[in-house]
Amino acid sequence: MVAFELAPPLALTPGAARDEAGLASWLSGFEQIAIEQRDLAIEGGQEVGFARALHHLSGTRVGGAPVSLWMRSTLCFRREPDGWKIAHAHTSVPMLMDGSFRAATDLEP
Repeated sequence: MVAFELAPPLALTPGAARDEAGLASWLSGFEQIAIEQRDLAIEGGQEVGFARALHHLSGTRVGGAPVSLWMRSTLCFRREPDGWKIAHAHTSVPMLMDGSFRAATDLEP
């Protein structure tokens, strides 16, 4: 699996995409965290399929700072001899097109 996620680098290789210690470290920065999913769409064929959705990440960082942002994600699946596997994952937030290059984290569906 190759993953394009919110945090650097631009792409995570198969081994890096399964970095449990990195995920645990990121999660430890939250006192509370919740993820809401909406607008899930799934399509598939005989050998490949994909799912896309919007996700609302909300919570409180350690120290009390609130977090609330919507992101979009796509998962691409491939049929392998031992079952369906994630072949590609992509999570992103839109970018403001005003020249600031800032992430548009205040958008809502």
